[in-house]
Amino acid sequence: MSCSGCPVCLETYVEGVRDPVMLPQCGHTLCRPCLTAISPVTCPICRMDHQGPIPDHLPTNYVALNGALLSMKGSQNGKDYIHRVVDTTSTQPSAPLISQSHLVEIGTNVGIHHTTAFTDLIIVRILSMFPLISQSVNTTTAKIIVMVAFTILFAIPMSMICLGGIKWYDCPTQDGFIPIWLVVAGSFLIVLIFQGLKCLIQENPSVCWGYPLTLNIIFHFTWFIVGCIWIYGAYPTHYDESQNPNYCDYTLYMYSFWLLNLTWISLFFIIVTYVLYLIMSLAYGNTKKIFLMVASTIVLAIFLCMIVIASFKWSDCIVQPFIPIWLIVSSITGIFTVVHTSYFMLDKSSVCHGYLMTIQIIFHIAWFVTGCIWVFAIYLPNFDDLTNDNYCDYTLYMFTFWLLNLGFVALGIIAIGGAIYCFSKCI
Repeated sequence: MSCSGCPVCLETYVEGVRDPVMLPQCGHTLCRPCLTAISPVTCPICRMDHQGPIPDHLPTNYVALNGALLSMKGSQNGKDYIHRVVDTTSTQPSAPLISQSHLVEIGTNVGIHHTTAFTDLIIVRILSMFPLISQSVNTTTAKIIVMVAFTILFAIPMSMICLGGIKWYDCPTQDGFIPIWLVVAGSFLIVLIFQGLKCLIQENPSVCWGYPLTLNIIFHFTWFIVGCIWIYGAYPTHYDESQNPNYCDYTLYMYSFWLLNLTWISLFFIIVTYVLYLIMSLAYGNTKKIFLMVASTIVLAIFLCMIVIASFKWSDCIVQPFIPIWLIVSSITGIFTVVHTSYFMLDKSSVCHGYLMTIQIIFHIAWFVTGCIWVFAIYLPNFDDLTNDNYCDYTLYMFTFWLLNLGFVALGIIAIGGAIYCFSKCI
């Protein structure tokens, strides 16, 4: 199969007449007239159904078009070659379409075509994730939306690095870690953006999901929690007295504070989207899938509450300062367990998954017992006097206390359910 021609009609790609377009789901390329003639749109090579923009809204694959132009330029009769397109309704060739001079001009600007191809490919990949939206916008509108989104996406980490560098010595509270947090988070966010772009331009985006991208995401999640501890833990700060040990520059602190808040809002919308997807799945009656989604949504919400409360109340439990630490560690390891359990359910044949799952269960049991010791041993602390050695914040303590009690209730339900299951098998 030639990369310079359509695999269906076997004609050479020609800009404006027989534009090559790529199907985002499978990555195969064919000319726009052939794709438009297929209804419903299905890839003629691999038979995969197309979901996304209609063929007229798909951007031109300039990489394939460059291959066609350069193959014509390098032909044996390249010096006087004039490409002609054969009309399928006539036996006579059409008028000259691309002369050699025009071909040379396009060949010298091949870099521009590759840049446009990269942008178009990113648009196709993104729009394929939102088929309902992609069917209502044209390519030009999609380009504008994507370019604005990427401008904002790159502006955020750049502003984090610049503001953290400029205000490096203007926030002595939290031992000066807030500007450090901004600079590190902004730098690694830029790396994460480029890793995401690399995945989008792959024919199979899931292939690029490896250790570098996974480690970067884990680092960002952990660093986000550290930022919550440092920034929320310093609230409220002093903005006027620069000699005060709790002083922090107003612009620096409020930027960091609202950046974290916007991240929490984004997480909230992700959960809402997840719930909407759950409602859509309900219409198809997939009971097992619905149960797993409901359970994972509830567990995820609990983990997020643990992170928020522990971050805000990091230094508000004098009698047992390990309680917020217990909440943070429990939430991080819990989220990892939920994600790993999903992979384990998809690939039960992996021995490594089984060993890792066993280690996680042992850790969670040990950490649950540790939390019981730390929390139940100080029952009931002082909730009023902040100077009392037995003081602990009411919200922090009672949330952790009842969370452990719910853990005992869940263990009881699991034990009773397991006993009933074993009894039913024995009968």
